[in-house]
Amino acid sequence: MLAIACTCGFSAHGQDTHLDTVNIHAGSTGTNITPHDFIGFHQSINADQFNKSFNTLPNLLEQQSGIEIQSIGGIGQYSSPVIRGSSGQQVLVYWDGLLLNGLSGSGADIGNLNLSLASKIDIYRSVAPIELSSSAVGGVIHIQSENLDREKQESSGQAIITHGNHGTQQYSLMQKIDLGSSQWLIASEYLASDNDFSYLEKNPVNSPNEPSYESRYNNAARQYHVLLKGLKTYQNGRFDASLQSGNSDRELSTIINFPSNQATLTTRNQSAQLRWKHHWDNVNRSEFLTTLNRTSQLYDDRLSSIGLGKQLNEYSANGYTLQWNQYIGNETLSMVMVARSQTEKTNADYKLLNDLELQTQCSAGRGCETTYLRQQYDLAGRLQYQSEGSRINLQVSRISLQDKNLTASDSLNQHDHSTWSLGTSHQFELGINLYINTANQVRLPNTNELFGDRGTSLGNPELVPEMAKHYEVGLRYGNAYIDVKSSLYLRNVKEAIVAESDSRGIIRYSNLGATQHTGTEQNINWYPVRELTFTANITIQSNEIKEDKRFSYYEGKQVAGYSQIYSYLSMRWEKSNWDITISNTFEKEGFYDNANLLKKDTKSQWNTSIGANYHKWRLSLDVTDLTNSSARDYPFYPEPGRMYFLRAHTQW
Repeated sequence: MLAIACTCGFSAHGQDTHLDTVNIHAGSTGTNITPHDFIGFHQSINADQFNKSFNTLPNLLEQQSGIEIQSIGGIGQYSSPVIRGSSGQQVLVYWDGLLLNGLSGSGADIGNLNLSLASKIDIYRSVAPIELSSSAVGGVIHIQSENLDREKQESSGQAIITHGNHGTQQYSLMQKIDLGSSQWLIASEYLASDNDFSYLEKNPVNSPNEPSYESRYNNAARQYHVLLKGLKTYQNGRFDASLQSGNSDRELSTIINFPSNQATLTTRNQSAQLRWKHHWDNVNRSEFLTTLNRTSQLYDDRLSSIGLGKQLNEYSANGYTLQWNQYIGNETLSMVMVARSQTEKTNADYKLLNDLELQTQCSAGRGCETTYLRQQYDLAGRLQYQSEGSRINLQVSRISLQDKNLTASDSLNQHDHSTWSLGTSHQFELGINLYINTANQVRLPNTNELFGDRGTSLGNPELVPEMAKHYEVGLRYGNAYIDVKSSLYLRNVKEAIVAESDSRGIIRYSNLGATQHTGTEQNINWYPVRELTFTANITIQSNEIKEDKRFSYYEGKQVAGYSQIYSYLSMRWEKSNWDITISNTFEKEGFYDNANLLKKDTKSQWNTSIGANYHKWRLSLDVTDLTNSSARDYPFYPEPGRMYFLRAHTQW
């Protein structure tokens, strides 16, 4: 589900620990926590790092250590991030403070998000601020749009045009207007791609025993977004408001690449958000946030057989959030209290079935037309102490969640859980910062896992919450020539929820038992001379199945879908008004299945970008997957391989 709203993001103050040396331009927002001063292996990626060439959000995130992207292939198609061996449902993705996963808890689809409207991305790999989430088992990705800042009274804008392979087109326009007593921003974007690439099909429909190259069928994607933001300040505070609307049309490819199999998913979303901030004095600050969002999806499978058969189903979700943050303290000792109420109502409408057919399908366990109401209440607090280079963060929260099936009697699920995290760090005189953190976290089953979804998955109301314990130790070191960040982590997850599909592609959920996730991450940025930058992001991990209570004998050891070794290496040269970047993305040693019988493709993807600046214009030629490796994230969904993009960007 895609539901997007915009309001103020995190501020850009604090120690600079991001991957590259950049000029931060997002502006001050007054929020009191950022990845720079929150203990753990976190980072901020600013627009200067991704706005110089054509780049997609999945590709950008895949370049960071600890993050893998699971995609079905093609620009604008489904992509989901995983962090440190987590599942897509465990990673929470936010846009300007609004949870994109939805309160239902489904995995976030970042293929529907574009970078042309983003100005900053914050990544929390372990624990996250309670202002965003009371529990984030798999980490948090927080994407933020251009911020409005009354301290910068200016009218400015930008325009972007991109054309590339396979019918790829991107157009983006943004204008910021200063009216003296208020400030406004209006932005829009459009992205489309036919995704009609050729690939090697090992078992073609017409000749299963003779591999051949053929076109990828039914894989196009088109989307647009419109954003309006406003800011009004007064002596001791500010009001921020935003409205956003978006539409996405996708063709859905089947496991068998056959022209007559045609299915589409149309997603429409609208959201509104209002944020009020007020400084009572030098010690007390308050923040109130309210959001409204609506998403509707039309799943048309009448000319295909992806799920249970012929379908024309509409799924809708309406939700709202009320949140109060109260900050008390000074530079040495501070405290924040968060009270949050969230409600989401989801509804399924099977338009092709009459009442008798609905009853028959539901009783057969193949999907029911139902309405669910999920309500969650969080009460959380953080205590932070900082003195002489040392810092301590303690967070605690209490989560209460309730699920109601409004179409069935006596259908009520109630969950109450507590979470906590504790971190400490110290800055030594030699420039080394050492930190340790630990956390006890929980992920409640989402409504799709409990009750089924889209006619392609069967619910399991017997699922129990996933429980995770997290431990991390790391260090940071930097000077004028080199920045180094290194971490070791351990996550133990009990009652991990896994999804397995049968021969028809129908997904069934169950609690696996226990998994253990260990790894090390290295981020190195080296500046030997002013014009040259070397970057190395390296991850070595093991995501081990420790217990499988579903089967007495189980062959697999590694959790499916993750590489045990992956890295991103790049070299960038900047001279006068031109620059060139060469990079390599590498992934190896993974499995497509939990039985570890089918090895994942080894990915070694070379990319390059050549750019030139002239006055207020920038032109770039970007090439992805130069060697045409076309490594797959899923065994039945091919990747496009080598692609070229020509991009023009102007600012005023």
